[in-house]
Parts: sequence; C-alpha cells; structure tokens
Amino acid sequence: GNQTSQQPEQHVMTTQKMKLQQQVRLLEAELRTSNETITASQQKLKQSEQQVTTQETKLEAQQQLVRLLQNELQSAKKTAEKYLNDFAVKQKKLKQLEQNFKSQEQELKQEQQRYEKASGCMHITNEIGQYAEIAIE
Repeated sequence: GNQTSQQPEQHVMTTQKMKLQQQVRLLEAELRTSNETITASQQKLKQSEQQVTTQETKLEAQQQLVRLLQNELQSAKKTAEKYLNDFAVKQKKLKQLEQNFKSQEQELKQEQQRYEKASGCMHITNEIGQYAEIAIE
C-alpha cells in the first residue's frame, strides 16, 4: 500500500522538477539575452569613447591653430603699429622741412627786396653822380 501512495507523490515531484527545469531554461535564455545586450552596450560605449577622443584631438588641433593665428595676428598688429609710428615720424620731419623751406623762401624774398632797394639807390646815386659830372663840366 505504501508503494501506491508514493507514486502520485513521485509524479508531483517529477512535474515540479520539469517546471523548475523549464524556469531554469527560461532564466538562462533571459540571461543570455541580457549578456548580449550588455556586450552590445559596452561596444557602443567603446565606440562613443573613441569618437569623444577623436573629437577632443580635433578640438586640440583647432585650439592650437587658433593660438597660432592669434600669435600671427599679434605680430602683424605690432608690425603695422611700427610702420604707422615710423610714418608719423617721417611726416613730422617732412612738415619741419617744409616749414624750414618756407622760412628760407621768406628770407630769400626779403633779401631780394633789400637788394632791389639797394640797387635802386645805387642807380639813383649813379644818375646823381652823372648829373654832377655833367654839371661840373
């Protein structure tokens, strides 16, 4: 009698064991899917990190270029300022020369006027001398 009462129990145990095995298989499948998802995500993350590194490298190169261009611009500004200063100095000198020339021209005119007056006087003096000679004769 004991054996017959054990058989349904064994049947229940077998059914439970099969159910458990099925659950284990399902869980293993889910775990595989999760692992695949994790692996795919890790690969995407690596790709993203590589892209970020590439972008950072590009950015550094651009920043270096910007610094180089800023230096060139600064240098060009300094050169331009130097030329402007030199030009201003030369312009001042030119104005001074022009003023010197004008004042020398003025002096020359005054000298000429004095000469003309003097030669006019000499002419009158000569004429007076001639008249005097004539009168003496």
